[in-house]
Amino acid sequence: MRPTMPGATPDHGAGRGASEVTRKRSPHRPRDTTALRRRLLLLSVRLWWHPYWETHPSVPAARSERRQLARARRAVQAA
Repeated sequence: MRPTMPGATPDHGAGRGASEVTRKRSPHRPRDTTALRRRLLLLSVRLWWHPYWETHPSVPAARSERRQLARARRAVQAA
């Protein structure tokens, strides 16, 4: 016979009891999620348009450019 959690119903196993335990252990959820989303959007926009990102090339773009330069050099050497 399997042990069950207190508060579990026979037809659902430990489902109801487990969700109660999870709810009690989970961190408090903020009520004003709209304000948090707006703040996140504002920070994202500020990061996107920050001058730093205009001056430094992205890593994937730099990697791609290096590969293209290497291919061009090999083509010149082979010719």
